[in-house]
Amino acid sequence: MSCYLNQQVLVLNRLWQAVNVCSARRALTLLFEGRAQVVMNNSDGSFQTFNFHEWHDLSQQEPHPESVHTISFRIRVPRVILLMLFDRLPKKEVKFTRHNIFERDQNTCQYCGNQFDRKDLNLDHVIPRDRGGPTTWENIVCSCVGCNTIKANRTPHEAGMHLIRKPKRPKWRPFVQINFGFEKVERLAGELSGTVSLVVTEYRGLKVTELQELRRRLRPRGIEYHVVKNSLFARAAEQSGKSELRSMLAGPTAVAIGEGDEVELAKSLVDEARVLKALKILGALIGGRAMSADDVTSLARLPARPQLQATFVGTLQAPLAQVVGVLTAAQGNLVRVLQARGSQ
Repeated sequence: MSCYLNQQVLVLNRLWQAVNVCSARRALTLLFEGRAQVVMNNSDGSFQTFNFHEWHDLSQQEPHPESVHTISFRIRVPRVILLMLFDRLPKKEVKFTRHNIFERDQNTCQYCGNQFDRKDLNLDHVIPRDRGGPTTWENIVCSCVGCNTIKANRTPHEAGMHLIRKPKRPKWRPFVQINFGFEKVERLAGELSGTVSLVVTEYRGLKVTELQELRRRLRPRGIEYHVVKNSLFARAAEQSGKSELRSMLAGPTAVAIGEGDEVELAKSLVDEARVLKALKILGALIGGRAMSADDVTSLARLPARPQLQATFVGTLQAPLAQVVGVLTAAQGNLVRVLQARGSQ
């Protein structure tokens, strides 16, 4: 059990940004104290959060090998937790290492622009050390063996070479980057290519509890609300031929997916946005066509599909009833005429 408690857990701040790594022991403590929630990745690429009681219930319903036992119950060890209050990024510098320089330059020679395996890359001082060039982020770049040999102990200007970008201290931290699998992009691209309708929203400023309540309110209407990563969604949109959706991605993004009435989907999200002021509608994909936020609002004003169908059927039935009335009256007149002739 102690080995599980010492496992590393990724810590996200309230804005879903990775800020640290802690032990499972610390993560369970924060969960129990109500200062954090567990984040679990679903098979469809969406994310779901659990407070302590919900995580406890899930641990009983779906036992997992990586669990710890208490006197009265067992609980699963989380992989990712979301802090409830902390919404800042810690001011922590990136370590100046060979690995992180390769990460910054994306394994690309900064002179010829070609990508290489790391075993075929060197680190080059832009201004040579014997000219006073420091060993810092701003003076060290990746270079291939060929370019490094050509440049030798000269400046790029003296060697007739040019940097593809100016080296600078990175503002991100490589150890907290999260990569999404190819299969998740494929799955989302399949949904975008199908007949599914969705509304794209920005949820910046919503509390975790508000997101959970929003999901619970939408689910009975046949609408699923999923938080998505912008880069994942953009790749899926491009792959499915819906590249116009990329312009809708701004800030923390979540999509509301419905397979039923498109008007009900739009109406539900517009109504929720009126109540949750932080919820912002960015656009939609309705009937395979991209729509703006204003279009979604206009669509929400239309009657729902059952009401439209009832109105349409009523319109059709009105002239039919008139025709039947005329025919019935004519038939009655004919019968009376025949009866009068017979009595003569």
